Formats: sequence, C-alpha cells, structure tokens
Amino acid sequence: MTESHVTETPTETPTETPTETPTETPARPLRVVAVSGSLHAPSKTTVLLKEILASVGRELPIAAHLIGVHEIGEQFAGALRRDQLPATIEAELDRIEGADLLIVASPVYRASFTGLFKHLFDFVDQYALVDKPVLLAATGGATATP
Repeated sequence: MTESHVTETPTETPTETPTETPTETPARPLRVVAVSGSLHAPSKTTVLLKEILASVGRELPIAAHLIGVHEIGEQFAGALRRDQLPATIEAELDRIEGADLLIVASPVYRASFTGLFKHLFDFVDQYALVDKPVLLAATGGATATP
C-alpha cells in the first residue's frame, strides 16, 4: 500500500507531541488460496478469481495459490474418504486448510455450485475453516439473445 494509515490519540498535556505509529505489515505474506470450481478452461470463474487475487495483491503482500478443479478433478472424483486421496490432492487440501485467506468461486450450475467443487470441500477438515476469512464468488451464464 502506498498510503500510510496513522491514528493519532489526543494528548494529555499540550507539551506532548503525538507520535506516529507505523502501519502494521505482516511478518510474512498472507497465504491466499483461491479455488475455482469451474469444470472448463478457459473459464470466466477462473478469470474472476485471478482478478480478485490481483486486487488483493495490490493492497497486501500475498503468496497466492490457485487451485482449478478442472485440473485436479480426475484425481479425487472417485475417492470416498480422505485416506484414498493421492499425495497431490492431500497437498492441495493442506494448502486450503493452512491458508490465511480463502477465495472460492464456482459457476452457477442448476442453481448451485459444481459437484466436484463440493466434493473437494467434503475432504476439508470441518474445523480447519473456523475463524478463517473466506470470500465467496460465483459466475452465472449470460442471457440468450434473440
């Protein structure tokens, strides 16, 4: 960020001068994980996620990671339990669970999110998202033109 956010507190006596406190910067970049529930590439949903990541990155130092369900879906689609997942999917779940900020988006499919998107999150530990900020986004189809 280019501007400094300084809060001044009133002084007790007129001889004291207020001191500026520097803006707090994280000791490390925020781990931001974005998950696209789109089943296709190219995808409006993935483009939206990339724009959101870029916007957050302009405001804060981030380490971004993008997960595309269309790229990894075949690796977990048939699994019923987490212990059946390959190491590559386990690593993606670890990233989701360890993120400081989660940004998730899905195209709207029959008034809901995609099935593989939900199936991926079925493997996420139920307590891993407690107190974690999550930004939800969705993309919809275009209206037909006559």
